[in-house]
Amino acid sequence: MPNWRFLSVLLSILLPPLVFAQENNIERVEIKGNSIVDSETYQFHLTQKVGDPYDRDHALDDFRRLWGTGFLDDLTLEVTDGERGKIVTYIVAERPRVQALDFVGSKEISANDIIEKLQEEEAAIEIEDFYDPARVVKAENIIREMLVDKGRTDGSVSSRIDVLEEGGVKIVFDIKDEQKIRIKQIHFDGAEYFDDWRLRWGMKKTKESHALGALMGGSTYTEETYAADIERVREVYLNSGFVDVSFGPPKMEYEDGTSRFLFWKKPRRWLSLTIPVVEGKQYRVGKVSIEGSELMPEEFIKSYFKLIPGEVYDESKITKGLEKLRELYGARGYIQFTGFPIKKPVPDTDLVDVTINLNEDQQYFVNQIDFKGNTTTRDKVIRREMWLNEQDVMNMELLKLSIQRINQLGYFQPIEEPEIVPVEGEENKLDITLRLAEQNRNQFTFGGGVSGLEGAFINLSFSTTNFLGRGETASFSLQTGSRTRNFRIAITDPYFLDKPITLGFDVFKRTLRLPQFTREDTGAGLVFGIPIKRFSRLFLNYNYSVIITSEPDPDLVLTINDLFFNSAFLDPRFLGIQGDFISSRVTPSFIHNTTDNPLFPFRGKRYTASFAVAGGVFGGTVNYYKPTFEGIWYLPVTRTTNFGFRAMVSWLKGTAEGRVVQGELDEAAGDLILDVQQTGIPFFERFFLGGENQIRGYDIRTIGPRDPLGRFIGGNKLILLNIEYYIPLAGPLRMVLFFDAGQAYAENTSWNFSMFKDLRTSTGAEMRFFVPVLNVPFRLIWAYNPHRDAFQPATAFRFGIGTTF
Repeated sequence: MPNWRFLSVLLSILLPPLVFAQENNIERVEIKGNSIVDSETYQFHLTQKVGDPYDRDHALDDFRRLWGTGFLDDLTLEVTDGERGKIVTYIVAERPRVQALDFVGSKEISANDIIEKLQEEEAAIEIEDFYDPARVVKAENIIREMLVDKGRTDGSVSSRIDVLEEGGVKIVFDIKDEQKIRIKQIHFDGAEYFDDWRLRWGMKKTKESHALGALMGGSTYTEETYAADIERVREVYLNSGFVDVSFGPPKMEYEDGTSRFLFWKKPRRWLSLTIPVVEGKQYRVGKVSIEGSELMPEEFIKSYFKLIPGEVYDESKITKGLEKLRELYGARGYIQFTGFPIKKPVPDTDLVDVTINLNEDQQYFVNQIDFKGNTTTRDKVIRREMWLNEQDVMNMELLKLSIQRINQLGYFQPIEEPEIVPVEGEENKLDITLRLAEQNRNQFTFGGGVSGLEGAFINLSFSTTNFLGRGETASFSLQTGSRTRNFRIAITDPYFLDKPITLGFDVFKRTLRLPQFTREDTGAGLVFGIPIKRFSRLFLNYNYSVIITSEPDPDLVLTINDLFFNSAFLDPRFLGIQGDFISSRVTPSFIHNTTDNPLFPFRGKRYTASFAVAGGVFGGTVNYYKPTFEGIWYLPVTRTTNFGFRAMVSWLKGTAEGRVVQGELDEAAGDLILDVQQTGIPFFERFFLGGENQIRGYDIRTIGPRDPLGRFIGGNKLILLNIEYYIPLAGPLRMVLFFDAGQAYAENTSWNFSMFKDLRTSTGAEMRFFVPVLNVPFRLIWAYNPHRDAFQPATAFRFGIGTTF
């Protein structure tokens, strides 16, 4: 009995707290009001679970987590008592999902442009995202800025939400372009030393509008472009000694008017800008001093700036000097070198003392060089183009040249900037990473066609400049047709035995069947090359071929046009070349190439000089020598456009007498044929111009000297000039404006300036579309031939493959 009494007392003490604790636990967590997102997803964001003690602060934390998901427009927290504890209920009002986007009303900016800009600004609105009013407002502001950049300062943007039947929403941005505001006039109030036109010339984007403003652009106003342009105007003054020049806020006056161009008239809003200028005094150079230079003598540093006491101060000299010093220090490993001028006018004089402060920092070394993204090309193929090695002094100039050399290979998309990061725990060591993106360097073609020279044909070819990722060049081609049959295979290794030695060979067999004769060429060639300087190499080529001309083929038909206007069909007896020949030719050559890309050069130059010698001590029955000089230059004009120039000259000189064939045909042809025969130069080695690789508006081999009967006989001298202007349009498409000029001259023409009056010219435009699979550009060419022969067309439209140079 006492035991039962003790137990009842113990239970009366312990049971109430246990019951109270159980009643304070979470009995159930509920999500109500959701129809888009399932309850389990919301539960995932909660930290308080069933059975946990209820805590108000934890519940509020969970409330904030749910609100932070961005799923909700409204959220309510309710806590009620259940049978065994607390029931926590989150009542949600979900945001709708975005099912569609639309941008309407603007002709100035496209939907694609807007979407790309939103992605750049990390403000993209994705389909199936929850509707976010703040993100929509941010998008409106970005679109409004785009309108301002286009000169639509009065443009506006608003948005609306259309509820769709599926339950989602469509966000519609209503864009009103309004009139484009053009700059009518720019005046610099207070400018005395410079005229307005000179200061306006210094501005890059903020320009006065003119008749071609719509085509040339640059005549709209934005605060960003104005701020950049006013700094350019400041540079104009600083480069002329006005150290204290200052500019006030621009005064802007708007007016309504019209713009005209020929018969075109359009309403326009005009803006006149008045820019206050306080020029100040023009200063001359006083004392020049250098501070912070420890590695090099002060006088040596001064020589880079060319600041002469007493001369008008010119800030551009300091800018150029610092750029050169940055290159000099960077080549010695001081890649963090910086410098800036301090200008201190001397009171009561027109002199300004200049102190150039230098911060040399420390010398850095290369720790490791890595390549990322070369999935096909082997590391050694890339590393052998690096003129900077691991553990070397960090030479920025060698790194730039190495990147240029890798870009020249054409194996990868152009490398922009290398990643240079300090090594953890190493104060002065750096790791270099080149991120690469392989691009196709293989060309495979299979097709056929009809050609005036080759007749009907089919061809199969393959070529690569990066065979199996080893950096070797290999090509194979096979063509057969009614008049031609060609076979060629070639392999070249630019680093034979992993040495910078080029070694290659090719073998070929060509057959040309014509009514007058059949010609077969069978031969092989070798090439050997060595580097002699950065971007320069010497080559030695040897070519041996057997040329056999046999009896005519009676099954082929020759047209009158073929006979008189296509030099390929000229009877070889006219030039005394019928028979069999052996050509043994040696060609030393020099190539200097600094172009930045093999497919689309933007800057750089390429010089080629060669001297081919056939016959003589090298044997064979063909005897001549042929010097050739070619220069190619690429010059940037804007950030995306550039010029290309090519100039080429060559001549042939026979070193043995030709075979003079007397007969009726020779008498009809006249003395010119006899002169050509006596030179000893085979007909198949003579110069003929024309075609999309030389002078675009003319047929292949239709420019050159002719005999009195009008037949092309080829020349022994050659002049060729090409000018191209490259304009990227979209992606792989670009337009090329061109001018071509050239001529081949016979033996009776000597070298003099009068040769240029006989140049045949062609000008026009072409569209080039680069096909990545084939790795070549396709070309549609329209040409006008202003200086032509009577039988040649005034205009021509052609299709081509490849490039002119």
